[in-house]
Amino acid sequence: MSFLFIMPAVLGPSTTPQPSASPVLSAAPAPSPAAAQEIRAVWVSFLEWQHTDFSSESAFRADAAAIMQNIASLGANTVFAHVRPFGDALYPSRYFPFSHLCTGTQGQDPGFDPLAVLVETAHAQGLTLEAWINPYRLQANGTPAELCAQSPALLHPNWVKHTATGLYLDPASIKVQQYLADSIRELCTNYAIDGIHFDDYFYPTTAPDFDADSYAASGSTISLADWRRQNVNDLMRACYAAAHAFNVRFGVSPQGTLSGCRDGQYSDAALWLAKPGYCDYLIPQLYWGLNYRKNGSDALSLGRLAAEWLSLPRTESVQLAFGLVLTVSVTATRAIPPVPAPSGAPAMPSPPKPPRCAPSVPAALPSTAMLFFLPTPSTPPWRNRRLRRCGRFGDRLSVPTLTYCSKCGMCEL
Repeated sequence: MSFLFIMPAVLGPSTTPQPSASPVLSAAPAPSPAAAQEIRAVWVSFLEWQHTDFSSESAFRADAAAIMQNIASLGANTVFAHVRPFGDALYPSRYFPFSHLCTGTQGQDPGFDPLAVLVETAHAQGLTLEAWINPYRLQANGTPAELCAQSPALLHPNWVKHTATGLYLDPASIKVQQYLADSIRELCTNYAIDGIHFDDYFYPTTAPDFDADSYAASGSTISLADWRRQNVNDLMRACYAAAHAFNVRFGVSPQGTLSGCRDGQYSDAALWLAKPGYCDYLIPQLYWGLNYRKNGSDALSLGRLAAEWLSLPRTESVQLAFGLVLTVSVTATRAIPPVPAPSGAPAMPSPPKPPRCAPSVPAALPSTAMLFFLPTPSTPPWRNRRLRRCGRFGDRLSVPTLTYCSKCGMCEL
């Protein structure tokens, strides 16, 4: 999937590496001073790599250059490239094997460095590139089909937790937290990336037995839920510190509902927004329509959710943006009511001029609250149905006319 958004940004070893002796959890450096700038970004997920040619460096470079050129033609200036989706990487790493997406077999070297090519082709188009990674997920719903001997799941089985559908690194493990922070240092050392990006995948389940043994062993006196949130908070601080040591920004796109974040995946997004040292920006995924209702309730409507997020305390060092599905926002944004900034919150900047590829956005919507869902610029064959020409994009982009489930408003039919 690919997404486009506008956001003023504050920029803020061995063969089998082990984590550093102790996690960096308390000495996060202050955000780097930088002038606010407008960022218009496209997310290129692992689904796109399934339609990208990895057979040779030249073939991959041609596809990558076309993707970056298309992204730049939309008026975007930033790419979130999915480079570590399943505990495997689109780059040579001391911590994770090559991704199965490169050759079809996890751990098999494609013979070149895909991330180096992505960085080069993005920068050649004047685009910045952030490395999008999933920290805990190793295998989900049979993907990848087979794990290689270099997978952390096999190298460190005591670090792994199981669900009915997947394998995940243990969020409670201090060794895991430091291993992940070390892997970010590796990325920032070896590549001229402009950011590290997490999406909304944290704890994969609320089942008590997922980590009952770790909870008991911890001797913690706080509740299981608070303990899980503490584990994720520790990871966030460690990764923030690792990125900022290289003057690289670190951001997250959490679930759209605060309850889903806090109680579903144990991501304390409200805390990350309120206090420095966890992230540089948050992009909650508000994928429901302006007037969306379920069982007679409008609790998930765009207006209600936006107001909830905007009412939270915000530290000046963390930017807030909203993720909006374009097929919803095109018809809904003009009617979004004014949402005042909460009392005591930092003043909202003046709304920037919408990019050429965005639907019109009302002045009442803060400029930190615009993120638009777009089809991938390369539009792989499996999405190429019911295409129509978008009036806003003119001849530059064909977008699919999608039909969504009437129950959730999100699932494509």
